[in-house]
Amino acid sequence: MYRAKEKDWSFPNGHIEVGETPRAACMREVEEETGLKADVLSQLPDNEYLHKTGKKIVTHMYLVRSKGGNFVTEHPEDKIEWVAIQEVKHRLAYDNLKDYYNSVLPLIESGKKISRFRYTGKTK
Repeated sequence: MYRAKEKDWSFPNGHIEVGETPRAACMREVEEETGLKADVLSQLPDNEYLHKTGKKIVTHMYLVRSKGGNFVTEHPEDKIEWVAIQEVKHRLAYDNLKDYYNSVLPLIESGKKISRFRYTGKTK
């Protein structure tokens, strides 16, 4: 999705509310930011990076499938588009997010159950 305020392409995201699980927050945020209801197919590795302020950020990531709905953005100037799986990395605005996506793309494409591990921006 394109977030006009930040002038970037990113995945739907947000904060976990009190008493909410990361999985429930994912489904809520996807619906709030896109208008689509989603099923979580698999939890992806956490994305860990340093924010420009120097603060360590850990983002819980999920592979989801749309259950339908109509695109509705939180902000009228935002934009949502479906793109081919190989095109996603070209849309993402931030290098750390591109690196993360490149690291999980083989897992997503394989269709295998994804085991838990934390992506720290380092490749082997």
